[in-house]
Parts: sequence; C-alpha cells; structure tokens
Amino acid sequence: MEAQLADLQRQNVAAVVGQGVAAAFHAKRTGLAIADLPKGYGHGGAGLPQLLSVPDAEGLLVRAEGMVDTWQAPPLPRSPMEASVQPHWLAIDGAQPATAENAPARRVAAARGITPVRHAAPSSTAHLPAARAAPTTAAAADAVL
Repeated sequence: MEAQLADLQRQNVAAVVGQGVAAAFHAKRTGLAIADLPKGYGHGGAGLPQLLSVPDAEGLLVRAEGMVDTWQAPPLPRSPMEASVQPHWLAIDGAQPATAENAPARRVAAARGITPVRHAAPSSTAHLPAARAAPTTAAAADAVL
C-alpha cells in the first residue's frame, strides 16, 4: 500500500513539475522558477486560452468565447456621415472672391462683435530704410558675400 502511494505521489510531482516546465518554456525561460510550480497545479493566471478550429478553414484557430445576448451588448455607434468635397477659391490674382464660403472680414468681425481698426497709409517713405546699390564689379560682389 505504501509503495503504491509513493508511486502515485511521484507521478503527481512529475506531472506538476512538467506543467511548470511547460509554463517556463512558454514564458521563454530556460530554467524552472518556483513561481512556475503553482501554474502546474492550475493556480495563478487565466491559463492558456481555449482554441477552436474552424471547419471550413484548415489551420485556422479562433478563441472560444461565450455568446452575448443582445440585451447585454452595448448599442452600436452611429454611422459616419457621408464624405463630401466642396471646393472653393481662396484667392484669384491676389484677391479673395466674394462667395458664401469666403465671407468678407467685415462681416466676420461684425458677427464676432469686433470693431475693425483702419490704419492710415504713410504719407512719405522717409521712415523706410534706404535701398542699397548693387555692386558693379565682380570683386565688389565677392566682398559683399
């Protein structure tokens, strides 16, 4: 009786150590750690996912998941609006055309409650820097660079 019990114990220990070695192998470790032994008992972690084969596709495995009732499922999101493109001109020959998409700045400012400020044009060009004369010879041009 004791010999049978010892053999059974030896088989159980071998099975637990084998499962621990398999857990270490799947964790890409070469050695067996003490933390791998509870996994051999079936404790710790969710375990390996249960996979089912698809009858029509050879070699395709899918994860076995429970069915969800429609009353438990969240509602589907709203479908996106249909994509559309509406071109308009930003500027033609430097001037912005008067279209509905290109509202004049005065109308936009009035809608926002902003009073536009008018700047007076300068009466003279005295405040502008003087233009530099271009060098006339190649040596002078090299000196400028």
